Amino acid sequence: MRRNFVYISASSVLLAAISLPVSWHLYEVNPMSDNISPNLARPMCMGRYVLDIPFSMDIAVKSTLISGWRVNTDVEDSDNEFDDEISAKEVELANEKNMRDLRSLESVVPFSFDGRRGKIFTYDRRWTYGFSFGKRVESEMVALIAFVRIGKITFKFHKPSADEEDIKDLLKIIERIKTRDGEIPNEPGFCIESGLILDPRPGEPIESIAITAGLRSNEDISLLFSSSAGSLPRDSLLERIHNSKVRKIHPNRFMPIFHGAREINGILGEEASDKVWEINGTRTHKFMWEAKGKKDDVMHPSLTVELTIGNSKGMPPVNSSLSDEEVRLLWQKISSSLKLRDTTALSELKQTHYATSNINLVKAGNECPLTGWWNCGVKTDHYEVVGGASQFFRRGMLMPQAQLFGPVTLLDKMKNHRPTFKLSTPTVWILVKEHP
Repeated sequence: MRRNFVYISASSVLLAAISLPVSWHLYEVNPMSDNISPNLARPMCMGRYVLDIPFSMDIAVKSTLISGWRVNTDVEDSDNEFDDEISAKEVELANEKNMRDLRSLESVVPFSFDGRRGKIFTYDRRWTYGFSFGKRVESEMVALIAFVRIGKITFKFHKPSADEEDIKDLLKIIERIKTRDGEIPNEPGFCIESGLILDPRPGEPIESIAITAGLRSNEDISLLFSSSAGSLPRDSLLERIHNSKVRKIHPNRFMPIFHGAREINGILGEEASDKVWEINGTRTHKFMWEAKGKKDDVMHPSLTVELTIGNSKGMPPVNSSLSDEEVRLLWQKISSSLKLRDTTALSELKQTHYATSNINLVKAGNECPLTGWWNCGVKTDHYEVVGGASQFFRRGMLMPQAQLFGPVTLLDKMKNHRPTFKLSTPTVWILVKEHP
């Protein structure tokens, strides 16, 4: 992945009011011509989704969050540079002090298993307090940072507010990392830069990724994609458009191209696309599409696709380099490619344990065709299915998404709590016994 960073201009009036803090042909713009010529695009795996992006666009990962861990990837470090960076970080932390003027670095946990190696640092302990029922309650937290080397790729995990129990969860996450070189994986999981974190993983159902891209031949064109699960969704895109103070003060500056509901490959969302006359007299285009997510459900994240024409990278906006029709075609081709990443779960079932011609297979969300006992045919890696692997359903019922019991931490045991999670792909139920 190219490491040329592209930033979306913050000067746009519209974005300041409403924006966020597989292969077919796309269209690449020729700056010397009014025409748009077809050019192959590359499908990019981002989170649990795939979006086709022109080869001529430079891509930068802005942020990645997994269960509270900030994740960064470095594909340029050599083994020696990786070791030097770890050593330098250890010296740096050893020389720092925490808020009580004590040595900041508290522990170093080296690890090496299954082609993975690195170190986890515990540092910067903080003490704080609050009040519960009139009594003062003190608490402590530390910061954790991990350097992970898998093959020729370095992954860095950082959690500024953590406890020592988080190290165990992190090691399990590291165990679930599979490196990749741009290919679209077929296993369930969350795509990060140069990697895939396989399902299931420990920790909270919180994950997000944001990327930006810019077209080299037309520098005023910028693209943003983001996927975020684990937080309460905000007002919908159309609600924010309706309540925009900027639009109410300057209604004549916005010419709607399309405002309304739009479904993309089965994903329900809303689009707000406008031609904008900016304060400095320039003409720009703003295209936005969003899908509202569900809290604590990684299978239904909040999604954003945003295309800006007339962006000037922090400077006042400039005139769009594309005509209205060219912008419309470019937006339609890019946005229409968004889809949930496919996996091989169904084909694996057909080829292994259930390779017969008369077996009924039904995906979650569809109606049960026959009353009887149905088996949850997922590879659970020994995780127990809530309600049992085989369950009884009557004809006409909607087949549910299976829930699995996750790893139990010490805190869970103290709270007498069993955490659960769902896989990113729809559960495939297999009929094992029809009820007469």
